[in-house]
Amino acid sequence: MTRTSDSTPSDLGSVDKRTAIGPSEGADLGPAGTTKPSAGSRSASRKMQLQGKNILIVDDYADARELLEFLLTRNGAAVTSAASAEEVLRLLETKTFDVLISDIEMPGMDGFTLIKKIRERETSTARHLPAIALSAHARQTDKDWAAEMGFDSHMSKPFDPDELYERILQVTTAATG
Repeated sequence: MTRTSDSTPSDLGSVDKRTAIGPSEGADLGPAGTTKPSAGSRSASRKMQLQGKNILIVDDYADARELLEFLLTRNGAAVTSAASAEEVLRLLETKTFDVLISDIEMPGMDGFTLIKKIRERETSTARHLPAIALSAHARQTDKDWAAEMGFDSHMSKPFDPDELYERILQVTTAATG
């Protein structure tokens, strides 16, 4: 399924968008005496930065895919979602993406095997697909293992949406030079 910022998610299942996306739009989260950009200006800036990014997500849980789709499309990204690593490999045969966001623990082929196969394919091309691992495991050894296997970044679940946006921008900026 592909969604763009013009898409309207008709049903996000059991995902509660209000709590999943973090603090309310008007929240000032800066330390006392400091001024943080307003949520509206952060959102506008983020939307400009994610606008046109073609993002591929893979997670075996539909609710997780729908939440990621919602968060990313509302900020201007075009999102294609897959329910399995095998589906990702099929999509990569015909399409290019700016970044992959992959769950690690999936039935069949897991995220580590997926990224290994993607990196093997890349040896014959000049293209590198930036990839972010999403995992319930948050130990440093888990992050190190994700990097060793070929992921450009690792985030633990549950995640902060603002951190996800920053990671996407970091890995795509690093990939383009």
